[in-house]
Amino acid sequence: MRTSLRIDRLPFRSFGRQCWNFLLPRPFVNLFANPFRRISLLLVGLVISAGVIGMLVLQFVKGALIERAGQSLELAAADAADKLDRHLVERYGDIQMMAHAFTAQIDNPTYLSAYLSRMREAYPFYMWLAVTDAEGKIVASTDAIWLGQDRRTTTWFQSVRTQRQIAVQEAQPYVETGGVRAVAFSAQLIDASGKFHGVVTSLVGIPTLADLFQQAQGVFRLHVGPQAQPEYIVVATNGEAIIDSIFHEEEAVNLAELVSVNRVMASNVPGYVAERTLRGQRKVITGYAKTRGYGTFTGLTWGILVRVDQNHVLG
Repeated sequence: MRTSLRIDRLPFRSFGRQCWNFLLPRPFVNLFANPFRRISLLLVGLVISAGVIGMLVLQFVKGALIERAGQSLELAAADAADKLDRHLVERYGDIQMMAHAFTAQIDNPTYLSAYLSRMREAYPFYMWLAVTDAEGKIVASTDAIWLGQDRRTTTWFQSVRTQRQIAVQEAQPYVETGGVRAVAFSAQLIDASGKFHGVVTSLVGIPTLADLFQQAQGVFRLHVGPQAQPEYIVVATNGEAIIDSIFHEEEAVNLAELVSVNRVMASNVPGYVAERTLRGQRKVITGYAKTRGYGTFTGLTWGILVRVDQNHVLG
């Protein structure tokens, strides 16, 4: 009986040995036979494990640094958009005030020119201010060379005379600014009876708007680090760079292909994104926000981008 049981177990033992040899071939078993070899392999395994863990930790730290910088850039972009909105709404208020004050003085060009000159002296960001009569003839200006010239065909005059409301035009070059791009604010001069007497217009130079971001750059470096040199870019709705703190106006390009530009134009909510620049393919982190205006001034719907090189953030 015992012999029969022993004979019956032999095939199972043989089968188990074959499975063991298949799963752990003899060369593999012999590899661990030497204790020194086992220690060496253990050390190699520890080194590999430490390397993998180190890479995971590094990726986590990089992600945390990028997230922290991105949030700071997002706040910086939102703050810059608010500053720009406040600045432009003040210019919107200026044109309203001048229109109200000039209606009764349309026949007093000396008073009008003196008033305009004081405005430009007090606020240097005005590159040109002027008043026309109802026919579009310039009767007062900060620069006497424009007096008497006809502006009836200009878009700002036509827009105000037709719509009878304040007109704010996108940044574009003007002959009065020597070809420098400016934002035009224009308002009608209309009396209590509704009679149209002319137009007052002001041109705010784009280069002067770039100065608004200089103070913000210093504040940003305090939060992110002294090596982080933020680049401020203002883009129009079509993606054209209006202000670029690095390349400036003379090298303005269309940035519509950037992920950040598409996001800022598609949403009113600020955010940030890691992307590559179109010029140089640099890896950057970009915070973005949109201008929205205040009250009756709906703004120009510009996008504000604030970005830094990832290398400066990651060290």
